[in-house]
Amino acid sequence: MRLILFILFFMGLFSCSKQNPAANEENTPPVINTIIALPDSIGFNESIMIFCCARDEDGQSLTYRWNSHLIGTFQSPATDSVVTWTAPECNCQPWIICTVSDPDGASATDSVRVFIIDTPL
Repeated sequence: MRLILFILFFMGLFSCSKQNPAANEENTPPVINTIIALPDSIGFNESIMIFCCARDEDGQSLTYRWNSHLIGTFQSPATDSVVTWTAPECNCQPWIICTVSDPDGASATDSVRVFIIDTPL
């Protein structure tokens, strides 16, 4: 029994590397769990909130970049996970795009469609 414990002990010592194992691992890109526009149908010049729920398996802080292809405007900073977006005066269905990045440059992108309709007053 002592011999088996002795062998297991030395096998454990020799199997450990002196290098930091985290330094040898590749960066895992962030993942966007969901992106939601509330509500998803609005009238001209109305505002909605858009939420991007993302995570990073490496535990790194994330940055957010929003884009609407120059349609509508973001009222809150377009670098937060939650933004307020105001619709333009057009009957259209733009995609609101969120790109989430980690400090190592890995990123994920997802989008949500918003329906803009001309609503009578």
